[in-house]
Amino acid sequence: MFDATKPETPLPVIFFFDKAEILRDYEAFTVEPITVRMQSGAESPAWSIVAKHRFTSQRGPVAQFDVQLYAEVFCEMAAIVAAHV
Repeated sequence: MFDATKPETPLPVIFFFDKAEILRDYEAFTVEPITVRMQSGAESPAWSIVAKHRFTSQRGPVAQFDVQLYAEVFCEMAAIVAAHV
């Protein structure tokens, strides 16, 4: 069955870190909608988890998902890990 909430070709899940302990350098995680341009030129919705670097005022992405629910769950998990790592 076709699911209109997901792209036909799923986008990869992207993590912009290589160890969970890196998350302790961040706080104030949020989920923000973005648009990703595919190689074919088509655009697809995605959700970026953006966080504030704990020691500066800079914010930036830490992960990206093609399903909003997955992004929201990861955002909650990242906040918990960041507080306890």
